[in-house]
Amino acid sequence: MRFITRSVKCMVTVMSDDMVRKWVRMFNEGRENVYDEARIGRPSLVNDDLVRKVNEKVRDERCFTISDLSLQFAHISRTL
Repeated sequence: MRFITRSVKCMVTVMSDDMVRKWVRMFNEGRENVYDEARIGRPSLVNDDLVRKVNEKVRDERCFTISDLSLQFAHISRTL
């Protein structure tokens, strides 16, 4: 589902009904937060500093594409 905005470039997407149901079920089963649970495998590229920088960029310019954002953070893949 997409909301119509003034700029075609700035489209807002929302979570699907199935994903909302999944999250509701997980919280009803006792989940207490929305953070990813630790798991084995490749370590995450996301850290508090990166989150802060991305938040600042998003607040500075609300309408952007993933490609625009990836140019600001070249070490992060567009597919992550």
